[in-house]
Amino acid sequence: MVDVYRQLAQYPVFTIDEAQGITGNRKTAYFHLRQLARKGLIQKVRNNIYSAINPATGQLVASRYQIACAITASAYLSHHSAFEYYGLANQVFNEVYVSSDTRFKAFAFDHVTYRYIASKMNDGVVEARHTTGVRLTDLERTVIDSIQDVNKVGGLEEELQGDRMVAKVFIDVRDLTVETVQELRLALHRSLAAHVGISESSAGIIDIANSEASKASMAQQLARSQGIPAEQVLALADNDADVTLLRWAGIGIAMGNASPAAKAAADGITSSNLRDGAAEALERWVLERPTGGLRRR
Repeated sequence: MVDVYRQLAQYPVFTIDEAQGITGNRKTAYFHLRQLARKGLIQKVRNNIYSAINPATGQLVASRYQIACAITASAYLSHHSAFEYYGLANQVFNEVYVSSDTRFKAFAFDHVTYRYIASKMNDGVVEARHTTGVRLTDLERTVIDSIQDVNKVGGLEEELQGDRMVAKVFIDVRDLTVETVQELRLALHRSLAAHVGISESSAGIIDIANSEASKASMAQQLARSQGIPAEQVLALADNDADVTLLRWAGIGIAMGNASPAAKAAADGITSSNLRDGAAEALERWVLERPTGGLRRR
């Protein structure tokens, strides 16, 4: 009995088939499962899904994500649950979203509800790198799914159903690994860059905003309303989100503490904001009014 338990405990989640493979007989397998359940060493999650219990902690060996991916042969985490697994969700929900080629009825186990989400495509599903038995959508697919089914992201639907327009979304990635942040940036740009503006106003904070709600767009509207051509506009800026503004303005000046992208887009660079860089720029490029102007890049 103990040997059977030890072998079963090697599986985060197992079925009667794994038990039969250990005992050599299906009837014997059912007998051992009943005995182990009576001793509190395994627990039945739902029909033909079991997990061992760690005697030291009294907790299941399987995580909610491993249970979810064992519900059907094609099951995988999606939407908010995939963001949870990647560490990109603000909170852990008591629901797990499970996509699958095979439909199943939602069920609850250990205060967690496992809910079926129809699988719209099979691309972008990967094996988790560090956890056995977990499949989930990659970051790019997760972003796309969440845009299409925003009510399954969690949190956003409350804002979207309210009477206020969402002007900007901030994603705090400061606690994530460099590799995860790079994957997220790539996924966001691939799936959203054609529709919204994506930038980083400060280290570790990704900004997502309406592409028409940029500083450049507002500056253009203001200039048009006052009859001022772009050639007569001086723009001062310091981060990636300001690149379009710097390129549009007749004279685009980056602060000394600006991001590399902002400096590359600028016509000139002034001192940092801690050394009166804005005043220096106004004095040099407005008050002194260079007759030859500033050569654009």
